Amino acid sequence: MGQAKKIAVVGAGVGGLATACRLSQKGYSVDVYEKLTECGGRNHLLEDKGFKFDMGPSFVLMPDFFEELFSSCGENLKDHLHLQVLDPSYKIFYSDGDSFTVFCDSIRTQAEVERIEAGAGKKFNQFIAEISGIYRAVRPLL
Repeated sequence: MGQAKKIAVVGAGVGGLATACRLSQKGYSVDVYEKLTECGGRNHLLEDKGFKFDMGPSFVLMPDFFEELFSSCGENLKDHLHLQVLDPSYKIFYSDGDSFTVFCDSIRTQAEVERIEAGAGKKFNQFIAEISGIYRAVRPLL
């Protein structure tokens, strides 16, 4: 048996690491290159003045993607990670002191949208319905 074919993956974000894991599982020799001092790409933690800010992308809200990745590499996600639903999901702070909170409960989030702009709650529901259809259509490609 010859030496494993070498592959370089540029970027140690979620996508780069997932690609490297899958290629390694298939028997390739994989090197991952990252310009930052830590892995994770957009999925990282910012620490400043004693506060921690999750800079993670929306992928983290889709644990089934991670479960499928671990499974494809012969591992059980639960043996490595404990994922926990956070409520609120996230909160945005504005320079004028106002804030916007996204809750797990879409009715509470709709009320928050309505608080920011009258009439926007109905548009929020329309947006969620539209984006849900798009998600279902592209889900097999992700």
